[in-house]
Amino acid sequence: MRGPGQILSGLALVAAFTSGLTTGLCAQMMAPDPRALRPVPGPWIGAPVPPPPPPPMTTPRILNDTPEYCAELMESVERIRNRMPIVSDEALTLANEGAHMCQIGHYRPGVARLRTALVMMRRGK
Repeated sequence: MRGPGQILSGLALVAAFTSGLTTGLCAQMMAPDPRALRPVPGPWIGAPVPPPPPPPMTTPRILNDTPEYCAELMESVERIRNRMPIVSDEALTLANEGAHMCQIGHYRPGVARLRTALVMMRRGK
């Protein structure tokens, strides 16, 4: 048979063991997950946004007042003329004037007339 001192010491042992388990579990539950400590990738409020990637490289088109651009526009006019037999007289007149101006070296007004003629032809005017 156990005496009062032995029962008390047994209870103290159980209490110490139980509190150790509880403390250990609490400490384990309170410990942060190591994965949570890593920086999270992604946009942050106020952070600068990186610029979009550049567009793929293509061969640049000539879009200024040069003989090459005049020739390109004249070819476009001819392609449309061949596809559409009925083109307005105004568009044809502008195209002819533009081609003539490009041939005599007046590229800027020639390009302007050719581009206007192309727009009119494409819209069916």
